[in-house]
Amino acid sequence: MEHLTFKEHLVLTEARRPGWTYLEKKVKGLLDRLTVTLSGTEAANMTKIAKRYARLEASMAAMKVKRDELNARLKDEIGDMFDAEDVVLTRVVETAQFTLTLAKEIKKADTTEVDYASIIAALSALIDEELQPKVEKIIEKYTKTVPAKEPVKTLKVSKEVIKEGLLTGIKGWLKSFASWATSYDKKLAKLKKQAGLA
Repeated sequence: MEHLTFKEHLVLTEARRPGWTYLEKKVKGLLDRLTVTLSGTEAANMTKIAKRYARLEASMAAMKVKRDELNARLKDEIGDMFDAEDVVLTRVVETAQFTLTLAKEIKKADTTEVDYASIIAALSALIDEELQPKVEKIIEKYTKTVPAKEPVKTLKVSKEVIKEGLLTGIKGWLKSFASWATSYDKKLAKLKKQAGLA
């Protein structure tokens, strides 16, 4: 008996679920965006995960800022322990528990950049009509199709509320609130009547 891998199982379970509201958005006549509006337990679970994700991203951003500040401070402090001309050497500071290494500060040599597109355009202007078909054959010979890479699944988590989903959610909440208020009023009237207050 052949068992499905976890990835294959995920692919099989990726489908629009009945009972959920999907909103399609077209751009220039083509379907471009699909939004599902969650409610109840599904919405609560997804919100919980998204909040955790947002907290982690904020923590990572704050940690990167602190790391960059500390990195700059360490570079300055290590640099101050050596002579100015020592910048061409790898500088190492050893403590009882850590070894800190500051790389050599060697200026890289200037590089040359060639604008091949402009060169080709200038040379193409010099080619007469008789040579043009031969040039096109050479271009065709050295042109190849590079297969496209697999699309990368990217995720963006934000606190922005999709307007269409928000409107649907508010309408649903108002409907349930109105229903609850009506039943509450009936219960209150019944209690008042029993207490002889009505």
